[in-house]
Amino acid sequence: MKRIQTGAGLGGLLALMLAIPAQAQTVDLEYELRAGGAYSDNVERTASNEIDSFAAVLGARVRGGKDTGRLQFALSGDVAYYEYLDSAVDGELVGSAFAESSYEFVPDTFSWELDGSFAQIRESLLRPAGPGNRDDVLTFSTGPTVSGRFGDAFEAQLEGRYTTSTYSNRDFDNDTLGARLVVGRRLSARSLVGVGVAFDDVTYDSQLGLGSFDFERREAFVRFQAEAARTSLSIDAGYAQVEGANVDDSGPMVRLEATRQLSPFISGFLAYTQQYPTSDAPALVPADALDREVLGDGSILTAAPRVAKSGEIGLRLNRPRTFAELAYAQTRETGLIVASGDRSLDSFRASVGRNFSPRSNGQIFALLTTEDLPVLTADADELSVGAELSLTFGRNLGLDFRVEYRDREGATALDTYTEIGAGVFLRYGRIARASASSAALR
Repeated sequence: MKRIQTGAGLGGLLALMLAIPAQAQTVDLEYELRAGGAYSDNVERTASNEIDSFAAVLGARVRGGKDTGRLQFALSGDVAYYEYLDSAVDGELVGSAFAESSYEFVPDTFSWELDGSFAQIRESLLRPAGPGNRDDVLTFSTGPTVSGRFGDAFEAQLEGRYTTSTYSNRDFDNDTLGARLVVGRRLSARSLVGVGVAFDDVTYDSQLGLGSFDFERREAFVRFQAEAARTSLSIDAGYAQVEGANVDDSGPMVRLEATRQLSPFISGFLAYTQQYPTSDAPALVPADALDREVLGDGSILTAAPRVAKSGEIGLRLNRPRTFAELAYAQTRETGLIVASGDRSLDSFRASVGRNFSPRSNGQIFALLTTEDLPVLTADADELSVGAELSLTFGRNLGLDFRVEYRDREGATALDTYTEIGAGVFLRYGRIARASASSAALR
């Protein structure tokens, strides 16, 4: 039943993604449709009794937005359906999608937001992502935003949000009702300093999930935002508290994002978050997060009250014909319910790509993740290396080729596997610097 509900919700999100641009007059929208075949010598990524199978694949990517006028929106999606030719493996939908929209009833004063996301995380952290170990997470959020100015420099913004999150398999479905008030002073047209408070009330549909106990979160923070020609910085720093029938904890909270153009071709990025998450960590991410490789798989320890610390730092090279990225990310989660335990995840990624001509490009990549679950005395190291080649014929037609090798060393022999996979895909449409690289390609 939950799988059917999730499928219906995903259909609604995709309809929202298509309806938003249909109502807009000036839209910067890019898309790709893909059809092809894939092969894996270990489809289910198991330690023994491996199943090798071909699969027919049908997928789509979309990216676009509109940032002018009363209606503004951004969307990004990458989904594909795999129909395995081996009858022992069920077909599956793989990928993620995100859409956010805002309509200004009174320009610069009163608007209404509607956001939605579809993400996939591992149901069991002891096993790798694959058929039978994906939990679909659908999240929708809506509410008003009221803004006001006081004099030439002071401004205030009040937000109200209702958020609902649905899991396809686990009893983590929850609803969050929250509000946030920020009062700030403009130091210049591109910088602001202010103070804010926030309140969120989280309720679970069922108390059967691990640690699924209702709780409230309160935050008080200082905000600083600045944007210059080569640097952008956004930070909220303060104190937070969570309280419920089975939890009472408090501590510092930080949300930091920074980018710096180090040279005409090299940029650096830094992000750090320490907070008590509400709803779901992988949900409601910025639309542009799906346009780059995201380290890790977005899985979470639990949807119950927890402390989550995550950071990412890296460099990007973007020359006319060469592009590269080197990044490191870490996640630390500590459950506030005893049975939840804690978790750590470290990820390293390196990729190098080259535009061989206006109609062809290639990329090689490597991703190493180290995960540790002390309470379960489980840890795993997983390495993925691969290569991609993309060829374009005419304006919108092309072929994508991909080959990848995965090797996972788990705490026990049952947690270990190796896999060699490959795919060939016919592509119609164009997304800037598109290649076979895709979150929906397993």
